[in-house]
Amino acid sequence: MTASQVYKEVKNGIRSGIQFYSGQIDLAEDLFQHSKKLLEVRRQERSQLIKGFEHKDSLMNEKKLKMQLSQYEQPKPVYFIFLFFYLFLFIFFFKKKK
Repeated sequence: MTASQVYKEVKNGIRSGIQFYSGQIDLAEDLFQHSKKLLEVRRQERSQLIKGFEHKDSLMNEKKLKMQLSQYEQPKPVYFIFLFFYLFLFIFFFKKKK
């Protein structure tokens, strides 16, 4: 083998290696970009899930609070108005009959 043949063989080997590793770099860059996109999508999903859980939790707390407050609710003032109205009518008619 002559020196020029060895040179050409080495040159072709280097060229093949450069092409191979250039392709590997492109694959690694694509993988990196896809990983970044997947990570961003997962972060968005996580934040949506957290918001959903917080909303459900706040609704449950609101329901519990309403149930607790309903135990202590006062009678509606409308009932007292009717009671006083009927009491007034009773007294008014009772005094007229005497």
